[in-house]
Amino acid sequence: MTGRNSANTTTTRRRLLCATGVGLGGILAGCESVRQLDRERIRETRTVDPSKVAAINVADATGDVAFIGESRDNIKIVSQKHATGGVSPQELDTEVQVVENRLEITTDEPQLLGLGGGRVALELRVPRNVAVHRLHTNHGDVTGVGVTDGATLEAPNGDVSVSRARGDVSARSTKGDITVDGTEGDLSAKTSDGTIQVRGPMRVAALTTQTGDITADVPAVVDDALVESSAGDLLLRLSEGLSATLSAHTSTGEFSVPNQAPQFRVHQRTETQLRAEVERGTSQLTARTEDGDITIRA
Repeated sequence: MTGRNSANTTTTRRRLLCATGVGLGGILAGCESVRQLDRERIRETRTVDPSKVAAINVADATGDVAFIGESRDNIKIVSQKHATGGVSPQELDTEVQVVENRLEITTDEPQLLGLGGGRVALELRVPRNVAVHRLHTNHGDVTGVGVTDGATLEAPNGDVSVSRARGDVSARSTKGDITVDGTEGDLSAKTSDGTIQVRGPMRVAALTTQTGDITADVPAVVDDALVESSAGDLLLRLSEGLSATLSAHTSTGEFSVPNQAPQFRVHQRTETQLRAEVERGTSQLTARTEDGDITIRA
């Protein structure tokens, strides 16, 4: 009886080990298959005749969007497709069509519950005379170099970066940072959970965030310009040519103002309020934060 039980026990253990080995082999093979699928990337390029296009609109993209305005004789659209899980790159579509002189670009992202999906990153190289209406992605960053007057760049779940904008520009995010380096028009930037950094704008219209810091050059402002953060510090670098009346407020922070700047004259200062005039004070600039410091450099 004892020998028979011992033999049965040994046989059972061997079967379990074999079954476990087969199972692990299947799992490892499955993991390897997923890794291979995760690495599936393809690159597609197409061109569009710019003579038929007055403006570009990118709506509801599924990955990063990069726009470059440059000297060229066609519109080049590069789609970088990255498939994950059980999705093939061929299922990731970039739709390009011209509708009433507007080039409409969208990307498609299939979702398979528990198996994966994918994303499509866009790179657009566009002649300088083609206008930009909107660059928008749902899941990625937006970068615009040399965008034209009136462009709107939106990345609700990513960062927005703008450089050498050739006119008014609006940058918007919800969970990302906004960086601007040069505009030839009015600048508006808004995010809820991120920082805003601005260099070289022509005029500041509105810079607002909920939980981040704002650092900005202020060479000029539109009337009733606003720089505001609910829970962040403000650093404003006022240029010599600025003419504005500054009204600043902080609930729990401190003010830091220039000691020797003839063009900057403080009219009223308390623990929470500051009123000052820059040059002739022809425009109104309001700076507000609830839980942060306000630093003025002139």
